[in-house]
Amino acid sequence: MQQQQQQQQQQHHQQLDQHFQMHQQHHSLNFNSNQNLSHRQQLLHQQQLLHQQHIQLIHSPFIHHQQHLQQHHHHLHHHQQYFQQQQQFHLHNQSHLQHLQQHLQQQSQQEQQSQQHFQQPQQQSQQQYYQQRLVFQHPPIPSFPHRHHLQHLNHHQHNHHLIHQQHLQQQHQQHRFNNSNSNRVHSHHYHNHHHHHPNNNINIQDGDHEDEGTYEQYLELDRNNVPRGVSEADINKLRKVIYDSGVEDHEKPSETQCGICQEPFKDGEVLIDLPCSHRYCEDGIKKWFSINNTCPLCRKVLVF
Repeated sequence: MQQQQQQQQQQHHQQLDQHFQMHQQHHSLNFNSNQNLSHRQQLLHQQQLLHQQHIQLIHSPFIHHQQHLQQHHHHLHHHQQYFQQQQQFHLHNQSHLQHLQQHLQQQSQQEQQSQQHFQQPQQQSQQQYYQQRLVFQHPPIPSFPHRHHLQHLNHHQHNHHLIHQQHLQQQHQQHRFNNSNSNRVHSHHYHNHHHHHPNNNINIQDGDHEDEGTYEQYLELDRNNVPRGVSEADINKLRKVIYDSGVEDHEKPSETQCGICQEPFKDGEVLIDLPCSHRYCEDGIKKWFSINNTCPLCRKVLVF
């Protein structure tokens, strides 16, 4: 725009020079030809034309300047609109960030709640598992066994407890020889363990037995050192029979109900017949054999 204005100004100056030259010529003609009236009129007419052109040249820069100002105002208006759009976009981004933060907080809260809901059933399932394992390792003694069976079961548990005490003493000596610091921790653990359970004799009487928590803790300590359980292949080798209430001896409770789950047998139910002639439901004996290898009633070791 400035270059155009400069060019226009140069053109205007050139025209002014021409006009001035013509005016000088006209002036000289006036001095030289005062007698020729018609010629003077022509000169006057030319002067008028030149004067009009001169006025146009004077006003043309102002017109261009006005046009330039209008364009500038138009650009300013566009810039204002763009700035307003940018402000709206910034506000929209801020609101979007706030919603995103709220969404992330809700997700974190939901994850915490889901973890709590997941941990609670897991803890409950672990407690149920240990309770079931306690029941399978120490099933409730049926109301029908003879005193000879009770004495045999008491003798078996007492021998197992003596073996467990010997094993604990060997481990205690080995830990003290390997690491004195570890000795302090383990000896304190074993001391507290025996201190909280001073009753080391497990006696089973008719319908009663001592606290099973102590015996469960002993079994928990030496589980990795004593092989237990019966494989699935060996379980499949056992004889299976179909229960028929019409041919069974109803005077023997062991022939009419499971000694593990204490549920009565149903007609057509598949039972597992052990070599000792004791029968159990299939699900109960499989769970029992997952951690034991003896008959739940007579405690005879299952031999194949």
